[in-house]
Amino acid sequence: MIEKHRKELEKLPDEIKHEINKCLEIYKELERYDSGDMDISTLEKTLGNILDRYEI
Repeated sequence: MIEKHRKELEKLPDEIKHEINKCLEIYKELERYDSGDMDISTLEKTLGNILDRYEI
């Protein structure tokens, strides 16, 4: 979906794009956890790092 609508999404305000990027990173890590690529403590640490990085 993102690639299909990239040009339109680029027109969004920076704050919204920032939140979309944060959500996409979180989703990616949850998918990794779901597939068994990481344990719950690693997931917690990774999600904490993502939230810290995207803090405004």
